[in-house]
Amino acid sequence: MAGTIYSLKFDIFDIAVTDYVLDSDLLAFDVTFQSKNLFDNFYSFVHEHSTDDNSFEYKINEKLYHGRFGALIYDTDYNVRFYMTTLSYEDDYNVYESVLRFNLPKIIHNQEKRISALVGILTEKGFITKANIDNFLPYLPYQQDGNMDFMHQVKNLDEYLQYTHSTINDIRNDIKENEKIPF
Repeated sequence: MAGTIYSLKFDIFDIAVTDYVLDSDLLAFDVTFQSKNLFDNFYSFVHEHSTDDNSFEYKINEKLYHGRFGALIYDTDYNVRFYMTTLSYEDDYNVYESVLRFNLPKIIHNQEKRISALVGILTEKGFITKANIDNFLPYLPYQQDGNMDFMHQVKNLDEYLQYTHSTINDIRNDIKENEKIPF
């Protein structure tokens, strides 16, 4: 994973991001950590901020967002793909300007719980396999106490992302294709 470096800033630390893409209200980030210690610190931070109750503000290239962590996939070389939910703060943005915007995090969380429950039931009944679940990972929240592992290690992250057609470029291409659909 090499390429342009972007800046992702949290209150207590910054991360150099190799690449990222915004797909609706979900950001996908590719990062390479230079040491196990840096990765472990980030991994702990993700654990602490993976629920709506622990959402927070962060900046990507000086643009402010509010969200929480979603799925995290990593390999033994500390290459990491992680997802974050997001609401963009525009200069005139007011969190309380409408009931919908105020309740949007709860609405999103409820939808994620429904999707997670459906995937869990389909897996339990044998209708989908663990390999099929990987296609859902970008859209599911991390569940610390759930049956599915939304933070997991793979042998080689680049190969995994190519195999699952979820590289940053794949996501960008999907966005472009979806923009062509007239409905």
